Amino acid sequence: MRRGVFLIAALALLVASPARSAPKKKKAEVAVAAKPTPSVPTANEKAVLELMAPWKWGMNVDETLGVLAKQLADRKAPELAKITDVYERTKIGKDIRATVEDVRRTTIKFEGQRTGWDVSIIEGEFLHKNGESMMQYREIDPATGRDQQRFFFFKDGKLWKQFIAFNMEAYKGKTFADFRAAMEARYGKGLPIVKTDREGKQKTVAVAWRAPGTYLRAIDLMQFYSNFCLAFSDETVERTMEAERQARASKMVTPRASVTDGGEDRVNDPNADVVDRITKQGE
Repeated sequence: MRRGVFLIAALALLVASPARSAPKKKKAEVAVAAKPTPSVPTANEKAVLELMAPWKWGMNVDETLGVLAKQLADRKAPELAKITDVYERTKIGKDIRATVEDVRRTTIKFEGQRTGWDVSIIEGEFLHKNGESMMQYREIDPATGRDQQRFFFFKDGKLWKQFIAFNMEAYKGKTFADFRAAMEARYGKGLPIVKTDREGKQKTVAVAWRAPGTYLRAIDLMQFYSNFCLAFSDETVERTMEAERQARASKMVTPRASVTDGGEDRVNDPNADVVDRITKQGE
């Protein structure tokens, strides 16, 4: 009888012990889930508005070119004010219209065909067969007087991103750390975007900020294109585009962000999977 009692008591202890250990496991899981993640800092709003002006997200191609025409006319206004000759004034007007039409003629729709932009400084900024198109404008930066490239990106005919490849004369001998410092002096401290190379070393490839409705990146493309660049986009559209990039990347056997070039890895898109990861943080 006593032996039966002891056996029942022992079985009760064995059954009860897993139930007591369960809360500890649950507590550990909660601790991991609660680990904080960095958020993208807010950029100086005034500086971003100056960068955006006079364009607005959602403009169609004609509206974008119309703003460009007005911008060019405004820059020529002081010169025009000094000219009384009708022929010269007309010629300046024709030159402005010709410049605008030259930009229009650079329009390319990314519909799956091979283009000169698929391996270029903007190769990581668009997708084919996704309703995307782009125009290129070789402009003179009014602040420096130097030429630079500005790219207008459209999704379903609506402006959603601009990409500026700076004239590197001003950054001769400079590193990305120098460029980053200059950008952070203007926009505030940004969030470093870090990638790990094939040797396991980490490198900052870009710095990110947020502003109302806009996502901003300063990008290091020195290794392959000898350029520092700035990209700013409609944040809502950016999320949609990144989701599409991720969906396509998941179907590819070879990682989308790298190709083989002479036996070495070449980073194609310094921002692959970055936007989705960053824009979800801090929400």
